Formats: sequence, structure tokens, C-alpha cells
Amino acid sequence: MPSWDTLAEARIQEWLRRPEAEKLPPPGDGGTVPPLEVQLLLDILQLYTEALAAKNAAAKSEALKRASQEETRLFILLEKSDRPLAAQHLASLLMQVRARCT
Repeated sequence: MPSWDTLAEARIQEWLRRPEAEKLPPPGDGGTVPPLEVQLLLDILQLYTEALAAKNAAAKSEALKRASQEETRLFILLEKSDRPLAAQHLASLLMQVRARCT
């Protein structure tokens, strides 16, 4: 057996010997982490909200600049994962949101 198989088998046997209480995952919030695309979209929407609430032009400009950078990251991610329809839909949505900020 190759060394990786031996190591994996040893880890499995060690895990099987543990008491049941140690085999359970640690308690947590039970939620899952949203996909990166969703996280980026939420960040972009938050930045547009900040731009709308900005008291001065510099803060608004900075929020819009960061939103634009995050949009670029989002569309690159969607392009790399070959999801043109999702990119098209999100582009339309973000265009509407962006129009309210300017």
C-alpha cells in the first residue's frame, strides 16, 4: 500500500476508535456559508447603500469606486465559472441600483 493510503487508513482507524461524542461536529450556528458570488453581490449592494447615505462627495466617490472593483471581481468569477446568464441578470440588476446612486 502506498504511504498515503497507509496514512489515510491509520486516520480512519483512529477516528473509528474515538468515543461517539468526539465524532460529532462541534456545535455551531448550523448555517452554511453563502457562495462567493452571493457574498460579493451583498458587498456590492452594501457599498451602493453607503454611497447613497454618504454625506460628502469624497465618501460617495470612494464607495462607488469600491463597488466598481467588487463588480469586476464578481463578473470575472461568473465568467470563469461559465455562467453568462447569471452575469447578464446581475449586470441588469446592478445597473438599476447604480442608476439610483448617481
